[in-house]
Amino acid sequence: MNEIFDYFASKTDIDSKIMACNILTSSENYDEARQQISSIRSLGTDAASKYADIAERCIELTVNPDSARIRLRSEREFLLQLIADNSYLYSGKAMTLYKFAFDTILPDYTPMFEDVIAPKSKSVEAPQLPNIFTVYPNPTTGLVTVIIDRDDINDEMIEFLEHYGMQDIEDCENVTVSILDSNGRMLQTQEFNYEEEITLNIGNYVPGAYIVEIRSCFSDVYSTKIIKM
Repeated sequence: MNEIFDYFASKTDIDSKIMACNILTSSENYDEARQQISSIRSLGTDAASKYADIAERCIELTVNPDSARIRLRSEREFLLQLIADNSYLYSGKAMTLYKFAFDTILPDYTPMFEDVIAPKSKSVEAPQLPNIFTVYPNPTTGLVTVIIDRDDINDEMIEFLEHYGMQDIEDCENVTVSILDSNGRMLQTQEFNYEEEITLNIGNYVPGAYIVEIRSCFSDVYSTKIIKM
């Protein structure tokens, strides 16, 4: 475990620092984890600061869940904003904290999500997708095809796995694909292999906007809007 931690701790990028922090947290070294969080915050970027805010609250949740719930309930808008950022670094953790605080996966309604998932009409521009996946056709009358970019398992992660003798990475070759409605309610979810061409059927859904959400084995979350005609 020390070798694994040292590998990530020696890196200067935020993803490696976060991995080092996760290792410390999972082994309940909370004081050292807080030091690592401070190191992440010192990177000085908005994303690093937001991750640090969420990571500190996750530790508080583990150490003292009762006081953490009280604090999180007072920070509803803060959590919603971080969820709406759709950042692979911290939005998933923010969603987990929201679920703990309010006993729900996503809020029933919040205006901050309107521009993301509620189109003004069915005639919309194609969404800007990250490189991780392609979704088509959009708009659709029923079937939606999702093609995953296998490069989500990046070269550095493969280097790390191979360096420590973990040649078989099949456990990290699956993704979870979900469809959510405009209120954040999960309508369907399935697990697929990266190499599969995924086909989802939303033909029985009412016309409108939906979200395709993809979660990797590293808890990265990617999502985009689709329109059902």
